[in-house]
Amino acid sequence: MTKKDNIKKLLQSNKKELIIQGLNEFENNRYADLLPDVISLYLRNDSEINTKIYFLLTNMKQNSAVDFLISSLKNIDDFHHFPELIRSCWENGLDFSAHLTFFTNIFIRSSYAVAIESFTVIEENIQKATKEQVKECLTVLKKEGKSISSDKKSLYEALVGILEPFV
Repeated sequence: MTKKDNIKKLLQSNKKELIIQGLNEFENNRYADLLPDVISLYLRNDSEINTKIYFLLTNMKQNSAVDFLISSLKNIDDFHHFPELIRSCWENGLDFSAHLTFFTNIFIRSSYAVAIESFTVIEENIQKATKEQVKECLTVLKKEGKSISSDKKSLYEALVGILEPFV
């Protein structure tokens, strides 16, 4: 059994101490393709495990992790209880510019707390984005503008204002 297989087995355990051991091994080895297993643990909502996972995500520095992280996040229906998963995407400093539309859609359909985190991911990655990526975000935002809840209206206007100079 490879090191990665062993970590995966630990992460998929039903025993908390083995899961924590797996997370510690993940921290030492950083197999980005194990991120879906790590994110699925987060959704179980154990505070000790989630604190460890949040630390791992915010300290993730491998660019190869971006696509695995986005793929995992796309499987979450509602971020209302998990804004820190989105927050970790701007805190870790990785390049999410290819996924700005994903964060734009989260901004539109999520609570204010999650929208702020999505806003920040977009804001932190706009300099790295292509003109086309920014234009696509603006198109999505403007299409959904009338459906933005009143509590997010000023945040919506600020985001449009930040994006417009880049197209």
